[in-house]
Amino acid sequence: MRVVYPVTIKVNDKEDYYLVHAPDFENHTGGKDLAEALYMAEDMISLASWHMTEEGQKLPEPTPLENLSQAEGVINTLIMADIAAYKAKHDNKAVRKNLTIPNWLNVEAEKAHINFSQVLQEALKSKLGITR
Repeated sequence: MRVVYPVTIKVNDKEDYYLVHAPDFENHTGGKDLAEALYMAEDMISLASWHMTEEGQKLPEPTPLENLSQAEGVINTLIMADIAAYKAKHDNKAVRKNLTIPNWLNVEAEKAHINFSQVLQEALKSKLGITR
């Protein structure tokens, strides 16, 4: 499920920092440059939307872009968030997987007190090039 919400971005000249406000979620974030600020806005909206849908709450209607501040130095833009992709990337809920290995390997691994789940996770991360 994809959603699109408006944000306002303002440069904090004193700190050279981009402040982002998502009025439909009453959240704020920011970044050291515009690219980071937009990335953080997407992350903020994705997380808030995911949390609300998990709690069974209805997502707010997006505020029309033209209703946002028109003040000088304020950037109004839209942010798209893919809730399903965000959930898939960040959901750490454990899932059960069945696997088949030769009996002799199972015997040796159990003798060595190997944690099968940990080994499988480490192997999958290595195979996929994932470092987190």
